[in-house]
Amino acid sequence: MALSRLGQLEDEDVKLIGMNEVDGLEFKPGSKPCLGTKKLNGCTAIVFLNKHAAVLGHFAPRPKGADPNTAAGDVFMAQNLQKLHNKVAKYEEAFRKKPDPDVVVAFALLPGADGVWRTVLDTQIALVEAKMSKWNVPVKRAPYHALLDRPQDSDEVEVLVDSRGGHVRIYVEDKVVYPS
Repeated sequence: MALSRLGQLEDEDVKLIGMNEVDGLEFKPGSKPCLGTKKLNGCTAIVFLNKHAAVLGHFAPRPKGADPNTAAGDVFMAQNLQKLHNKVAKYEEAFRKKPDPDVVVAFALLPGADGVWRTVLDTQIALVEAKMSKWNVPVKRAPYHALLDRPQDSDEVEVLVDSRGGHVRIYVEDKVVYPS
């Protein structure tokens, strides 16, 4: 099996973000040119970016041990959006430069019993879009197919923010989703 774009990168070229973590980087000489996250199967990734910097968050649908029939996932997403906001503030100077920032949200689609792929985290996606609307930042949706038969620790669903070559591109499952 061929390595993914993220898998092909050397450690010195990419800053990896783990589950329920947020981090960022400025795209400048001497810094790593890429941000990435693996094992996204079922999780949501949020990328806040412009051509000068990016912040990436990788969030599970709900906190570990939470009852799946409660609103714990929505509360968890709201907390994670605060973490994202705090990290974006760290790179405020870079995000004030033109062009204005954009947001890309990678989220899971799951197959229904009828074979139709559906978003299962609609309320969480709505929370993200509402928060970004308050910041006057446009959101691009980037759904991916979460497969129930993938191992929980599968590296197959990855997000890569790549600024090599002077142009920022975002890949979800090795497909360019930004710019579109």
